[in-house]
Amino acid sequence: MVILRHGHPDGDAIGSQFALKAYIEKYYPNCKVYALGMDEDPYGMVGPMDTVDQTTFESSLILALDCGNIERLDSPYEIKNQMIIKVDHHLNNTPYGDIQDVDDTCGATCQLLWRRFKEMGKPLDEKIAYLLAFGLITDTVSFSAGYTSVETINAYADCLSYGIDHVELFKNATSVTVDAFRGATLIRQYAIIEDHVAYTIIDQAMLDRHGLKLEDVRDYVNELKGIKDVEVWMIATPDPENPHGFKVSLRSYKANINAVAIKHNGGGHLAASGCSATDRNEVLCIVEELKQAANLS
Repeated sequence: MVILRHGHPDGDAIGSQFALKAYIEKYYPNCKVYALGMDEDPYGMVGPMDTVDQTTFESSLILALDCGNIERLDSPYEIKNQMIIKVDHHLNNTPYGDIQDVDDTCGATCQLLWRRFKEMGKPLDEKIAYLLAFGLITDTVSFSAGYTSVETINAYADCLSYGIDHVELFKNATSVTVDAFRGATLIRQYAIIEDHVAYTIIDQAMLDRHGLKLEDVRDYVNELKGIKDVEVWMIATPDPENPHGFKVSLRSYKANINAVAIKHNGGGHLAASGCSATDRNEVLCIVEELKQAANLS
C-alpha cells in the first residue's frame, strides 16, 4: 500500500502520513507500506520520501490523507483504478475514494488518526505520538484555531504521555528560518486593515526587492491574526504556475470564508481556506467578499 498526502505539505500532512506508516509497520509488519510525495518534508522531521516503481504503485491500495480533493494529491504517478481510502478533516466538498473517513470537526487529520488508533486498542509509541502531536500543533495554530476541541486537547495530552518533551516539540513545530522571519515582517509591513479585514498582497517584484523567496511568505497568513477588531485575515502570494496569478490563504475567527474560497476554485474549512486568483483584480474582489463575510459574522 502507498500513503499519499497533499502537495506542499504542512505539519499535519507529514505528521499523519508518517504516523500512519509507522503504525502499520509496527503492528502489521508483513505489509509493505510506502510514504510517497514529490515534495519533501519542509520540517526535516522524517527524512526523504519513499520511492516505488510504477508497477508497484499501480498495484497498491492508496491511503489518501489530509487532502480535500484528488487533484491535490502529491503522487509520483497517475492514479488509475486503484482502491482509495480517504482520511481527512477538511470539508468534503469534492468527495473521492472508495472508502471515506472524513470528519471536518477534527482540528487535524492527525486527530482523526489518533481517534482510530485508540479505537483499535493498540498503544502508540513515542515516534507515532510525536508525529501525531506535531500535526495537532501546526494545523490548529498552537491550539488557537476555532476547530480546536476537547478531543483535540485530549489527543495531544495522550501523545505527551509517551514521553515527548513538550517544550522541544513546540520549538520544532513553531520555529521558522531567518528568511521566513523576515518574510513575516514583510507581511505585517504591507498589511492593509479595513472593514474588519486585514490583508497583504505580495507579488514577485516585492519578494525580489527584499531578497526573499516564495516559501518565506506563503505559509504565514497568521502573522495578521490578533489585530483588534479584525475578524478575517488574508495573504496573497505569487502563483508559481501563473505569472500574473496569486495563491490566496484565508483565515477567520467565525466568518464563513470557505464560501468565498469555493467561488475562487478553492476550499478547506469554514474558518481556514485557500483559493486562487488569476490576477490582482481578482484578489481585490476576494477582499471585498471577505469584508461582507466579516460583517455577517
